[in-house]
Amino acid sequence: MIIIKDVVNSLMKPLAHLINSSFITGIFPDKLKVSKVKPLFKKGDAQKPCNYRPISILPSFSKIYERAMSLRLIQFLETNNLIDKEQYGFRTGRSVISANIDFIEAIIDAIDKGEKAAGVFMDLSKAFDSVSHPKLLNVLQSLGIRGRAFSWFQSYLSNRKQFVEVSYINKYNNKTCVPSSLKKLKYGVPQGSILGPLLFICYLKGVPDLIKRGNIFMYADDISFTMSSKNVDDIEEHSFIQLSSINQHLSDLNLLVNPDKTNYIYFSTPQNIECNKASIFLGEQCLEEVENTKVLGLEMDRNLNWNIHVNKICSKISSGLFALRRMSKICSKETLKTIYCSLIHSHISFGLILYGGTSLENLNRILHLQKQAIRIIFGLDWTDSAREYFPKLGVLTIYSQYIFELILHIKNNLSDFPTLGSYHNYQTRNNKKICYVVHRLKFLEKKPSYAGVSFYNSLPIRILNIKDTSMFKKELKFFFKSKPLYSLQEFFM
Repeated sequence: MIIIKDVVNSLMKPLAHLINSSFITGIFPDKLKVSKVKPLFKKGDAQKPCNYRPISILPSFSKIYERAMSLRLIQFLETNNLIDKEQYGFRTGRSVISANIDFIEAIIDAIDKGEKAAGVFMDLSKAFDSVSHPKLLNVLQSLGIRGRAFSWFQSYLSNRKQFVEVSYINKYNNKTCVPSSLKKLKYGVPQGSILGPLLFICYLKGVPDLIKRGNIFMYADDISFTMSSKNVDDIEEHSFIQLSSINQHLSDLNLLVNPDKTNYIYFSTPQNIECNKASIFLGEQCLEEVENTKVLGLEMDRNLNWNIHVNKICSKISSGLFALRRMSKICSKETLKTIYCSLIHSHISFGLILYGGTSLENLNRILHLQKQAIRIIFGLDWTDSAREYFPKLGVLTIYSQYIFELILHIKNNLSDFPTLGSYHNYQTRNNKKICYVVHRLKFLEKKPSYAGVSFYNSLPIRILNIKDTSMFKKELKFFFKSKPLYSLQEFFM
């Protein structure tokens, strides 16, 4: 792909001609349907095939064709509102974080109402590899994809082949690659492709309609839903009905729910130690109740204290610090900043808008590791203050980053928040300030949509008055780069 980018100007016209011809004729080239599968060792016994993850590598030109078609398909689906609103995967303005925010806020709202709340997390076995081509094509037809576009997708899915390539070091210390024979694929959407996830989203259309109680959240093949009620028996009954409906629907689509990996959590406040909880069944099998589980990259626990998630972040940051120390002897500050962003900042920022509601002790643990990183990059003594060096490096402390994420979340969803100006017609300086939600429990203050209100309302008027979202984000980032906060309260000082 790098070579293609280097000669893109020369290839642009012939490639455009080939892609347009493919769309006009409704034929996807057979030469681009062959994928190479390389087994990647995960862990455990290296002699067992189940301990390897298959990595599918498609021809680079195939992805160019797919990108062109995916842009057309997404525009068609979004323009005609054909994607379930509960589907967060691979959609503009949505992400794993927005899916997790909506899931957790639904749970917290239920608990604040005095209800018992459960989250069910479904695991599909080899979902992308199990898609039935005839059934997928039927779904595409039902969505209104017909004519040459439909013929193109028929061609894209048919006559696909793959081979496995295994590499090893021979006795001459040279790498040798051994390919298998070609095998035709009868099921599945192409792994490693651009269109594969989008086609899978289409394939699952209609699943949210099966949820009559609670809320469902989907990110491609990750499916979770919430159930809440003041009566635990009610949760058991309706979760059984809904799981049975979803399981049957998925079975009709040739997809299998793995009951051994499907689990659930009863969420509650830390003060609530009530043991009266209903069991949740998938068919005749009782699902496992867990204290915590990984959901779209976040370690979610029953009290939403995020202790387990923070422990894992600290472990990853410590590994990043080790790399920084080793590289600090030979690398420039600019290179060290790149290492910091890759190995430390990326772990801190992912999901911070949610796990930032953890204890101050946990946030200070991460801040302490951040300060170590700054001292390593600038060659400071361990007793030197790192505060003034955060702006010099152009990075935010965890507190600044957390508040930045909260404010940006509110700005991006401003229409969902009532302002003081919406209750009267007078022009006052507080018109743009957001009203607080009345709540019963302090637990509700973990919600990003609540936690960010006080920070948003306390922004300087010049920033609050910026209407353009991208300009607002730019000014907000500049504002926080000059404020290396070591606590939440410092923001209000």
